[in-house]
Amino acid sequence: MLDNYEFSLKGKRIRLIDSISLRNQLTQARQMHQVKFKFSKEDLKDLLFKMPITEIVKLHKSKFWIVISRTTVYRYAEKWKLKSPDCYYWSGKNLLGNLNDYI
Repeated sequence: MLDNYEFSLKGKRIRLIDSISLRNQLTQARQMHQVKFKFSKEDLKDLLFKMPITEIVKLHKSKFWIVISRTTVYRYAEKWKLKSPDCYYWSGKNLLGNLNDYI
């Protein structure tokens, strides 16, 4: 059908891709957008009251070389029904130990 319109803009034309390359593109896009959260339920339960969420994110990056967001940690805590401390819990508190102790 696109070949019937000779005067349309070529940049606006969408060509259909064969199904194999489309499937490959879709699987690559899905793999790129998958969240790879590596902490187990028990690890996250221990870490929630030992350090703030931002430190858990840094620990995940340094340990597994995968960057995650704070929202990801909150979602997994909610999914596993883990209780996390309130937002003011960490104000004025020192971290328990050094970040390198947990690596």
